[in-house]
Amino acid sequence: MLPSILEEVVIFRDILLAKAGENNNTWGPVFQLEALTTNLTFDVIGRATLVIGRATLGIRLDEQTRAAPSLLRRALLDQLTHCLFDYNILTLANILSPIR
Repeated sequence: MLPSILEEVVIFRDILLAKAGENNNTWGPVFQLEALTTNLTFDVIGRATLVIGRATLGIRLDEQTRAAPSLLRRALLDQLTHCLFDYNILTLANILSPIR
């Protein structure tokens, strides 16, 4: 799986280099790294996801090169909003929410 993962990391590197300053002599504009690393994570997971029988899916999600987030990415990130990591009396309404 290493060659597949490295292909995705090379795309990530190219995106970072494009956002860096010209000829590495100047500072580039400030940008959010979280979105870029999330896209890299989705692409690596898509390439390396294990299924029954130890085969890999090997699908290309192309999150790093898409203009807009895919439906899969939006759905998975939306699910994270329903996860609770802090259980106390102040989050009781969220814990008991039927939406969650």
